[in-house]
Amino acid sequence: MTARVVIAPERWGEVDAPQIAEAMARGWRERNPATDVVSCPQSNGGADLVGVLAAARPDATVGVLPTRGPAGTEVPTPYVHVEDQGYRTAYLPMAQGLRPDGAVGDSYGTGQAIRELIWAGARRIVIGLADSGTLDGGSGLIAALADRPSQADHQHLAADVAGAARRVVRDHGVRLIAAYDTAIPLLGLTGAAATAQGSLGLDPYVAQAAEARMSAWAQQLQTALPGRPDLLTGATHRYDRTPGAGAGGGAGFALAVLGAELRPACEVVAEATGLGAAVLAADLVVTATLVFDWQQLTDSVVMQVGSVAQSGARPALVLAGRVDVGRRELMSLGFSGGYGVVQSPRTPLPCGAAQVVAAAQHLAHRVAGTWTPTHRRSDG
Repeated sequence: MTARVVIAPERWGEVDAPQIAEAMARGWRERNPATDVVSCPQSNGGADLVGVLAAARPDATVGVLPTRGPAGTEVPTPYVHVEDQGYRTAYLPMAQGLRPDGAVGDSYGTGQAIRELIWAGARRIVIGLADSGTLDGGSGLIAALADRPSQADHQHLAADVAGAARRVVRDHGVRLIAAYDTAIPLLGLTGAAATAQGSLGLDPYVAQAAEARMSAWAQQLQTALPGRPDLLTGATHRYDRTPGAGAGGGAGFALAVLGAELRPACEVVAEATGLGAAVLAADLVVTATLVFDWQQLTDSVVMQVGSVAQSGARPALVLAGRVDVGRRELMSLGFSGGYGVVQSPRTPLPCGAAQVVAAAQHLAHRVAGTWTPTHRRSDG
């Protein structure tokens, strides 16, 4: 009987996951035309979140909201609506980007988008926090949600503004989910400002100033809107220490204050795209990323796909531009193998959309010759 392969990659650089999935599916079919290849692209909650959901869900409705961009101008913010368990759910990427002068943007536009979606009737809103290019502790998001005017710096807001934003969410019965790509806290050596030095190329002094502003902002909100006490210790929950609070330049912290549930984006997207069901119906699972290294070992698409495959007792492979994890480590993580376009860190990775797509297709074509099963599994 026909073998079935599920291909569930994330994006490679600037090439979105649906394009990578389609390229790999083409390569696999070229090598083994009889194989039933199923594309199930995934996302870490970044700018391709809408495209991934639109590709996976027949009931998806894509829309665009006009919001304020990082330079104060109007920019289109995409979103997608689906029906999840009786809820009208909206998925919204927080992809604001840097200002033209290289300074970090703020989260005001995302707050505007959330407010518009609430008024449009969404009762469950998932905000992807990857690729934000922001570093304001979510103060802009709270100001916009409370319908306060846009300002250059929102972190002097009175705490009652956060209370007003929280009431908007609660009065409309909205469930917020902050889908983070990394479980960092708001502050500290592994927090939002420290991480932004590398990811956004910030000057250390700029990052330190942002850390100080976010620290004061967090203290203000924690005092005005304290978290629930721990039932065992009695200690008040610290929103700024919640895993994922530092994601999105601290937008995760603001969303936690508003009552949002903070979850890894890879888990949220896997559920929304039906990855589990697709894996159970497959003989082989293939995931892919641009570089598979130690940074991918937590809260990543690759590890999420591998975990779902392992739970379903299905063999899984990693395809990448480059694999920096050894074979023994791959096997300990539950993968049957890993294959890269290039083998050495000294060899340049494919760049440019056309080159990346061609490399992904060629790699899948090569691997298909070895790994496509010759018979279907037995369901007995």
